[in-house]
Amino acid sequence: MAATKGKLFREAGLAIDRFVDRTGAEYTLAELRRRGAGAFKKAKLAA
Repeated sequence: MAATKGKLFREAGLAIDRFVDRTGAEYTLAELRRRGAGAFKKAKLAA
């Protein structure tokens, strides 16, 4: 999971604040995929 999030950060340019909600709780990969499927495509991760 951490490797996938790292790839989203480095290769898709997803900002750090996109990984957590307003309370600071970390989003799951499924939630991140729903919120930004384009980032997964840009990082060449399975959709």
